[in-house]
Amino acid sequence: MLVKPRGASLITVLLLFSLLLVLGLALLTKMHMSDSLAQQETKLAEVRNLALSGLADFRLKIGSDSRFPPSFEENEKPLSYEETLRTSDGRSLGRFEVLYSLKYRTTHKVIVVVSTGMKGDSRTTLTGYLHDVEGFPWLGLRRGAPPDL
Repeated sequence: MLVKPRGASLITVLLLFSLLLVLGLALLTKMHMSDSLAQQETKLAEVRNLALSGLADFRLKIGSDSRFPPSFEENEKPLSYEETLRTSDGRSLGRFEVLYSLKYRTTHKVIVVVSTGMKGDSRTTLTGYLHDVEGFPWLGLRRGAPPDL
């Protein structure tokens, strides 16, 4: 007696559909993770650019205004200011906070500038070291705040 293979096609089709379902779910998960990573990269770039804007703002102010930065003593506590950047229609793009120290200005001709870019719950801090000479060139930039400010 010969036995006909009944249901073998059905099992094969079900296994094939299961495999396609798993592959489709894996692809959707990968696309979602890729989109999420792209959004995080965008936020990081935005707050980094805001922090760079704070450093550029400080350099522009110190180069164009002889009364800036206001200081009473070279060894005083660091001073700070913050600004919110807005579009022409008033929508907020984010803000930066600048903290600067004149502690090393007379001894080393260096002004330490710390700028933090903030947008929503994202933030990035950059530290710049300005040489206190004509043109105020940057001596260096680093991520994060210095421990001794």
